[in-house]
Amino acid sequence: MSAIAQANAFLGNVVRLAVVALVAATGWLGWRAWHGDAEHAREVARLQGELAAKQHELERVELALKLMKVEERVARVVVLDQTPAKAGSRATSRVRFEEVDAGGKTIGTPKEITIDGDLLYVDAWVVKFEDLYVEQGDPLRSASLVLFRRLFGEHQAPSDGVSIDAPGARPAAYGGATGMSELEQTVWKEFWDFANDPRRAAALGIRAAHGEADSIKLKRGAVYTITKRSSGGLTIQPDRTASGSE
Repeated sequence: MSAIAQANAFLGNVVRLAVVALVAATGWLGWRAWHGDAEHAREVARLQGELAAKQHELERVELALKLMKVEERVARVVVLDQTPAKAGSRATSRVRFEEVDAGGKTIGTPKEITIDGDLLYVDAWVVKFEDLYVEQGDPLRSASLVLFRRLFGEHQAPSDGVSIDAPGARPAAYGGATGMSELEQTVWKEFWDFANDPRRAAALGIRAAHGEADSIKLKRGAVYTITKRSSGGLTIQPDRTASGSE
């Protein structure tokens, strides 16, 4: 083979090797680009997942805080008349107790009673559910339940007080006696049973069940509202927007 032929063959081999190398390099670069895009896509997906999770947690916390702070007006006490204390006699107060809805409209039949003294006690049964149910907005456990047992004055024994809600019956604020869920029936009919049985209470999602008697010193003509927080007990305070004088 002539020197020229040998040179051409050598150059041909060099060109072929160069082409093979170029194709390999191109393929490698393409793989790196694809691999990089795939990693980038996975990283973007991971970050998006974390962002969605954090957003969900933020919304859950905001809901929890909102529910914890929500107050519901559940009852109103109107002081109709008062007889001040005199020598040899104690003060008396005539009041009207009425349950109200969220708009302040009277629910059920108001009760007018006279108490011995000017310090009114509102005795109630309160059921508080675990925070988890409150935060999640559980339809049956998203707020504490309150049953008004009786009203009495400072110089009266609780047993001598005037009954409001009948034990075992659904309070008027929750819709009366019809359509009670199984949970409500258990809560109202067996209140003290599970109040003294932590395991049974826990099975119902209840973190606390107890009675409480809040009090307020009455003034003639004043109106007092009784409110409750979703996860707490009662608050009694003057209603500055209303007048109880007649």
